[in-house]
Amino acid sequence: MEIDEKVVSELYAEYGPGTIISKNKMFDKEFCKVFFGSAGKIVEIELDDLRPIDSPINLFKSNIFSSSIEFKLSSIAHTIEVMASSEKPLSPANFKIKSLPHQLLTLDFVMNQFRPRCLLADEVGLGKTIEAALIMEELKLRNIVKRVLIITPAGLINQWKDELKLKFSENFSIFDGETFKSFKQLYGQETNCWLKFDQVITSIDFLKPKKMHNDLLEYELKRRQEHNKYVFKDCVNANWDMVIIDEAHKLSKYKTGEETARFKLGNSLSDGVPVFLILTATPHRGEPYVFKNLLSLVDPYRFNKLEDVKPENINKMTVRNKKRACIDFNGNRLFKKRVTTLCKIKWDEGVDEPEIKLYHAIVEYIIEYYNYAQKEKNNILIFLLMLYERIVASSSKAILKSLGKRLKTLKSLTHKAKKISESLLDDFSEIPGEKQLEFVEKIVPILNNPDLVRKEIKIVSNCIELAKKALIGRNDAKLRKLIEIIDDLKKKINDKNIKILIFTEFIETQRYIIESLEKIGYKMAFINGKLSLSGRILQKQRFRDKAQILVSTDAGGEGINLQFCYVIINYDLPWNPMKIEQRIGRVDRIGQDKDVIAINFILEDTIEEYVREKIEYKLQLIKDQFGEDKLHDILSTLNEEFNFDRLYVEYIAKNRYNDHSLENISDNIYRKAKEILENDEILIPFTDMEKVKDFEVEDIRNISKKNRIFSELFLKNRGLEFNEYKDNPALFYFRNDFRTDTLRNRYSKIIFDQSIGLDIEDAELFCIKHPFIKEAIALSKNKGRASHLYIDENKFHGTVGVLFNWLFTISNSFNIYRQYLIPIFINNNLKYNRRLSEYLRNTDNLSLEECNKKVDCNIDDYYHQALAVAEKMAENIFWEMEQDWGMKTNMDKEKLEKYYRQKAKAVGRIKIDNIREGKRNELRKEKAQELTELKKQSHLFPELDCIQIAEIIFR
Repeated sequence: MEIDEKVVSELYAEYGPGTIISKNKMFDKEFCKVFFGSAGKIVEIELDDLRPIDSPINLFKSNIFSSSIEFKLSSIAHTIEVMASSEKPLSPANFKIKSLPHQLLTLDFVMNQFRPRCLLADEVGLGKTIEAALIMEELKLRNIVKRVLIITPAGLINQWKDELKLKFSENFSIFDGETFKSFKQLYGQETNCWLKFDQVITSIDFLKPKKMHNDLLEYELKRRQEHNKYVFKDCVNANWDMVIIDEAHKLSKYKTGEETARFKLGNSLSDGVPVFLILTATPHRGEPYVFKNLLSLVDPYRFNKLEDVKPENINKMTVRNKKRACIDFNGNRLFKKRVTTLCKIKWDEGVDEPEIKLYHAIVEYIIEYYNYAQKEKNNILIFLLMLYERIVASSSKAILKSLGKRLKTLKSLTHKAKKISESLLDDFSEIPGEKQLEFVEKIVPILNNPDLVRKEIKIVSNCIELAKKALIGRNDAKLRKLIEIIDDLKKKINDKNIKILIFTEFIETQRYIIESLEKIGYKMAFINGKLSLSGRILQKQRFRDKAQILVSTDAGGEGINLQFCYVIINYDLPWNPMKIEQRIGRVDRIGQDKDVIAINFILEDTIEEYVREKIEYKLQLIKDQFGEDKLHDILSTLNEEFNFDRLYVEYIAKNRYNDHSLENISDNIYRKAKEILENDEILIPFTDMEKVKDFEVEDIRNISKKNRIFSELFLKNRGLEFNEYKDNPALFYFRNDFRTDTLRNRYSKIIFDQSIGLDIEDAELFCIKHPFIKEAIALSKNKGRASHLYIDENKFHGTVGVLFNWLFTISNSFNIYRQYLIPIFINNNLKYNRRLSEYLRNTDNLSLEECNKKVDCNIDDYYHQALAVAEKMAENIFWEMEQDWGMKTNMDKEKLEKYYRQKAKAVGRIKIDNIREGKRNELRKEKAQELTELKKQSHLFPELDCIQIAEIIFR
């Protein structure tokens, strides 16, 4: 075997054919470096592990012909790979999702960027997670991306992980404080653990650099130094191909130059990663410089000055879809109406006296110990007291359980408050109440003053007695109202089997609701944070098929979509309105076919009700002025600015009903929301939904059909049966004898239509990404190179000629790998037949049969004629692509030149000569390096190979 010879290796079958680029002999062994174009990899392989690819023309000349089925399999295998490399998006056909026009527009927009770096700014509820995942998968399919880092708020980590697992069969590792500690123990202190994993999800507040200052204690200083070295810097230097940052409005750099630790993180990662996506529904926070700096993370060359922040510039790197404008492929709107009702629950002073006393006792406890905790700067205790207010408003049973744990802790002299860094509380407000409680109870917060601890024991003991009395012989007022509302809904909607989703923050309240409703005959399902993903899926299926009511906590509800239910009751309300919106979003989402009914419970005559009323009134004004969707978009940003949890606990602790400062804060919330939305509408254009018409959804369906035809034919060629279920013709099973060392012996639930996967969550989608399909394609491509065939087709009866299938590849050194199949049919008079060439492009439905007659033609004459035609076609394809790619590289070069001109002006203003000249030299080197990289990317390389030859006789 020689240099430039085409070869394959069984060790790397999934890479397909490669080309020997160098040879080396040592110790009586020969080694070759082989370039595998489809994988974009150079691999060193021992010569004995390589075998030459017999060229189709040599096989043809030697009368070594493949069977008709092998020829067809090879043709389809190449076609599937060509489809995978085309400009059209392939990823929507490869995962268990129902693709929508706006998602395909987003995917197309990003894939057509010279540098895939974008801001995804869809309104809340349109599936930015799905869009980002589709972009990731498309880039992975094209071998552009392998190492992916996803950064989210702590409360969204599990939602991302579960969604990627369920819909995209992707396994991401979670990096947080606990797992990172374990990895360090496993791999060693000096090992960069980030390099050990190709797919990672982490929280922005875990990853961001920690602030260093002189007042830190030695222990804390060392801890922060280690964090910045092993967590922050190691992550930045971990050679990521792609970074996705969700809720990116949390990254702030101000006009003064001051920047948050979150922004430093984003900026550090942005500098060194080729593919960079930031996601937020509210990129503009009413602060122009903050917005400009956020945009500059995506494209520093375009947004170097405030004057660059113009709609026409923003539009070039931003996708923004409007919720109520989005449609499906039939032109139907994606979202139904939503009717939200606030249900105020009034205590009965006679029946509910124990519950009322309990509530007021807890409030008094919170007020007194909140002040003590503030004096000692004991933030953990403040968080615990904040939780107690939410728990007592949730249920008497839940507060009884929590206070019981607290009393045990306080009485135990062996327990001491654990030392904890304040930085561990960074993302506390982001996580669900159930997880907050679990976290704080582990820490065991106690005041330093022993007299106050003894006093607290008495207060907690008294509250426990009140909670026990509240549970004797009666249901909580909220539970009585819940039963009443469920009965009313069944009558009003006239549906005895109506499905109802109930949300609570706490597991004890969840148990209380389930036990109470089961006693009166309801079939129940439940989801909480303690269930595994498979456990949650089973409970979801139980809810869909058997149970009438599902009770979920916020932690359990992440990533689980329940469009078959349209009634949701918020049994208790998180203080952050964004979390309420996330709950309702479990049912009010794409795929819901009914108007959604949302009922929010709140106890009357409580300080909590008073604070909520003041804030909600201003939020209602925003809703009336800008619309419900706009309000939902800005809730996360408003929480970032005003911290609703902190707001509630401060006013509950003050226990003041007529506090003018609350009025002022409510006014500030309104003004800020108005400012954000007005700037948002002016600066950030919405994507033109008219472009949806340009998309051929049929392309996606064709890929699924092609995979099915290929799989069935592949198994048939091996003498295996491809079976479908009688009760579901879209679901298949088969026994497998192929590559059983890496593949399973039996596949029992197979689908090809990805939309079915939404209902059959445990089914496997057979797509080009599936290991079975990948292995089968690799095997099939190495066969079926030369054939002698009959085709039954009356309209071409009597025509004889030779079909040449050519594979034309265009690649560069960065992110281009496109393949084109060029079929050329040469008649027996040595003329090119365009019509028959196109007819033979798709062999799926053709009836092919081996011809045993002796081949009687001079194949070299046919070959040279076919080569001339193929080269001409390839030249046209290459010229068109080179022009398009040249335009994109020139635009990028112009942006780069403009950026460095502006930087040079800034450097020119430096007054100290040696510093100015030093900066100029740095700038010249940096610019030269960037231009060199750009030039490398701009060069395209063509390659034309004949992959199949067949003499064809039409009869």
